[in-house]
Parts: sequence; C-alpha cells; structure tokens
Amino acid sequence: MKNIILTLTVAICIGTQLKATDPVISDKCCPVVVSTSDVNFSYDEAVYSKHFAPAYFNKNTNSLHFEAFKHISFIQIFNAEGKLVYKLPVMSNKVRISKNMFDKGDYKVEFQVKDSLEPLYSYVTIN
Repeated sequence: MKNIILTLTVAICIGTQLKATDPVISDKCCPVVVSTSDVNFSYDEAVYSKHFAPAYFNKNTNSLHFEAFKHISFIQIFNAEGKLVYKLPVMSNKVRISKNMFDKGDYKVEFQVKDSLEPLYSYVTIN
C-alpha cells in the first residue's frame, strides 16, 4: 500500500512539474489585468507582483511595458501552439514590447528574472 501511495505521489509531482514548464497557452488561469481594444494581458498577480511593478499598455507607443524589481536576463515569447517565436536578451529591469512584433492571437511570455529560480509567465492576446 505504501508503494502505491508513493508511486502516485511521485507521478503527480512529476506531472505537475512538466505542466509548469509547458509553453502551450490553452490553460490560461490568470485574470486579465490589462485590457484594451488592442491587447489583453494577464498574469498570476500573487507571483508576478513579487517581481514586477504593474504592467501597462501605452497606446501612444503601441507597446506593453514591464518593469521588474531586479534585472531581467531574457524573455521568450511562445505562440498559441507553444512554438518559440522570439528569444530576446534584456539585460535591464525594464522591457517594452511593441504590439507590432505580434500577429493577432495568443502568446505566452516567459521572463527570466535575476535570483528567481523559476521563470515567470504572462499571457498576451493581440486583438
């Protein structure tokens, strides 16, 4: 009986870890925090707010703005199918991503922030 419980526990932990690194966007679980006629942006606020100031969309420059409390090493952007579209070195605590870089659709943005063991994810929908 102990072996069955241990096996199930290990299987659940492995499945959870694999799911956490899955770039496919179909499982969005986060509330939309920026919503305009041009773009919707969402993230897990409890996790995100520990590392970033609130994100915003600047309609004048047509871009999303992010500011981390620490250095951002790089970002990766995945399309709805999980294909890597961009990998951009940042080397700053501020990032501005132009809406013009995207076609219409859903994207997952992965941030690697200094001193964070896990990447941080946000979701962008371009209307």
